[in-house]
Amino acid sequence: MVKKYTEAYFSRDSFTAGKALTPPKLSHSFANDWIKDGGKLILLRDQLGHNSIETTQQYTNLSLKEREKVMS
Repeated sequence: MVKKYTEAYFSRDSFTAGKALTPPKLSHSFANDWIKDGGKLILLRDQLGHNSIETTQQYTNLSLKEREKVMS
């Protein structure tokens, strides 16, 4: 399903033509937006279906300062 809609969206624009959108990229974007909008890390873990916070943290791509703020 992701491939179908990626091809439909990205094929319209020559700048984005040939770029791939994948489920992991969607997860990373979702995780970053969730945290930056003040979402709780534990709830994000549940939304992403992870068993550990460490796995969830890998999806957020936050700076050290941002991570410290979230963890506090």
